Amino acid sequence: MHGKSLIPGFVFAFASISKPSVAQEAGESGAAAAEDRRLLEEIIVTARFRDESVDDVGQTINLYTGDELRRRGVVDFDDIVRITPGLDSLSRGPGRNLPYIRGISSQNANGDFFNQPSANTIFFDEVPITLLTINQTEVPLMDLGRVEVIKGSQPTYFGEGSVGGSIRFFSRDPSLNEVETRFGSEVSSTRGGDLNYSVDAAFGIPLVEDRLGLRVGAIREDRSGFIDNVAEGTDDVNGYERIAATAVLLFEPNDRFAWRLSGFYQDQDIGSEQAASLDVEDLDLTVPGPDTREDESVLVANKIRWDIRQVTV
Repeated sequence: MHGKSLIPGFVFAFASISKPSVAQEAGESGAAAAEDRRLLEEIIVTARFRDESVDDVGQTINLYTGDELRRRGVVDFDDIVRITPGLDSLSRGPGRNLPYIRGISSQNANGDFFNQPSANTIFFDEVPITLLTINQTEVPLMDLGRVEVIKGSQPTYFGEGSVGGSIRFFSRDPSLNEVETRFGSEVSSTRGGDLNYSVDAAFGIPLVEDRLGLRVGAIREDRSGFIDNVAEGTDDVNGYERIAATAVLLFEPNDRFAWRLSGFYQDQDIGSEQAASLDVEDLDLTVPGPDTREDESVLVANKIRWDIRQVTV
């Protein structure tokens, strides 16, 4: 009897000891897995001019990294509109976009889009580049770090021009400890037009290891038009050509101080808007005078971050 009772007692004791151990290991494993998932899934944004998790920002934000944009085949602003819920655009071709965020755009009560205050501000490296016109600057996407589409009124952070929201483009930072190179090209054809092509490249190098780095990128792009102006006898009047370059110099000697100098140059030849007359079968214009223009842009952004104890400047 004594021997028989010893075995159940031993099993019970073993069970009572082993179960908490298993539960503890499972708890630790689950906590570690949760922490790993948190680290993997955490997205850092600067919607309030400081680095913080998107979970801590009480705003609706769509964020895309530059690598994600390339993986998804995003090459222009129309493609960003295509993949972003709540973002739309009155698009009349490259360099002729008017963004809508949740239905809000720059127009008055009479439906006039021209010379109206901005309702959605566009930034490049935290510098506003929104124009007082329906034709907004076509930001080069070939070497971006990320894009943030912030929805909802943002005048506290971005001024009165962000009633509907803001769209923020950030160039890619250079690596401070390794050389980086990237090359891309694309060839396609347009129905009713001709060949399209683009060639882009980027190069990054640490000038002083772990302290100072430089990254440059460039693109050459040519898109064929597909609308003919029968009034003037010219074909493919809505073509588009662009040469653009970006550069970023980053100095980060420690975790408390960083100086970032960036800029981009862009030269665009923008053809007629993508509009056709309704009284012809093909995509033709029957009015004289192609609405073409040239647009040359230069932007320089200077940013210094300095952590002084509990204050970040």
